[in-house]
Amino acid sequence: MESSSGRDGVHRLRRRPSFALALGVVAVVGVLVRLWFGLGVASDMPYASDVSAYRSMAENLAHGNGVALSEEPGSQPEATGAHPPFHPTVMAIADVAGLRSADQQRVVFALVGGLGVAFLGLAGRRLVDGRVGLVAAAIVAVHPLWFQPSGLLTSEATYLR
Repeated sequence: MESSSGRDGVHRLRRRPSFALALGVVAVVGVLVRLWFGLGVASDMPYASDVSAYRSMAENLAHGNGVALSEEPGSQPEATGAHPPFHPTVMAIADVAGLRSADQQRVVFALVGGLGVAFLGLAGRRLVDGRVGLVAAAIVAVHPLWFQPSGLLTSEATYLR
């Protein structure tokens, strides 16, 4: 809040929208953009890059087989270090929660992306000021390089956060 003094010397308080409220709005916009892309555009696209490997690792984690990869459906999973485990761990948590379909996981990663937008805004505020934080968050909310991985289910959906 800012205070201002009128002609009569009485201090009046002017309210500015709070940083938290503005950042919350930007984060919600980020989630909505990710949902639009993931459910409206990417759901008709074939899996990209290593998504099948991450899905296999997630299923194995969810079933208690550890960080393992099944080369072909129905084959015995083998322990692997070929891919970082964080992304399939998020997928496995969603699996355990009953969110197994690609579209359900797109929703999960849209929410993860919204958190990333908010965290980046907080980092910008801490490093410079609130305006910089909000501008940075707004860019990340709508920039294709930041929202597409959530819809494509690629590992960048978690690593860019």
